[in-house]
Amino acid sequence: MNFLCIIPARANSKRLVNKNIKKINNRPLIYWTLNFASQIKEFEKIILTTDSNKIINYSKEFKNIVSIKRPKNLSNSKTLMIDVVNHILKKESQIYDAIVILQPTSPLRKVKTILKAIKIFKTNKYDSLVTVCKINNKSIPKNLIRSSKNGIVNNLKFDDKPYKNIYYKLDGGVVFITKIKQIKKSIIGGTTKLLEVDFPEAIDIDTEYDFKVAKFFMEQDNEKY
Repeated sequence: MNFLCIIPARANSKRLVNKNIKKINNRPLIYWTLNFASQIKEFEKIILTTDSNKIINYSKEFKNIVSIKRPKNLSNSKTLMIDVVNHILKKESQIYDAIVILQPTSPLRKVKTILKAIKIFKTNKYDSLVTVCKINNKSIPKNLIRSSKNGIVNNLKFDDKPYKNIYYKLDGGVVFITKIKQIKKSIIGGTTKLLEVDFPEAIDIDTEYDFKVAKFFMEQDNEKY
């Protein structure tokens, strides 16, 4: 199975300004995902999609990562990920079986988690796989996922009723995997496998507080980061 890895990293961000180039351990946030992706041999190709020349320059350190300059109409807060992915696929002559999306906002992801996700996806007939965090059902927020015991859902419907099931929320971007045929409909859909990840790996940087928490854990492990 051929996997195309996509790293989306636009320049502007609303809640945390310029978060993709904010530095942790003297490196911009985007660096940690670029460095991580470059180590995964299962990726047939790795593409960084961005509207930022500065972010493109950071990617030049990695010979196995290709950068695609994203047009302005695909670089705002309302841009859908499916449109970003299709923009890339239209430029690709090579045929892939599935795409893997790695968001720069999850810098604490582990290699073993991605390898596990790829192995699960390759050996089962799933349309999508997403990483999720378990939620305490005593304080259930809106837009959660109510899963069966085997961690599989169909068409990823959200629910907010306090049933006695296992609840999850999307972690934000440790990994998303989707078959190319499913991309015609949605980034995540069909028969979807939920792969649980724990804190702090599941940290998704969206605010200044998230950034400080991620920075704390990464600075505690200087040998890795």
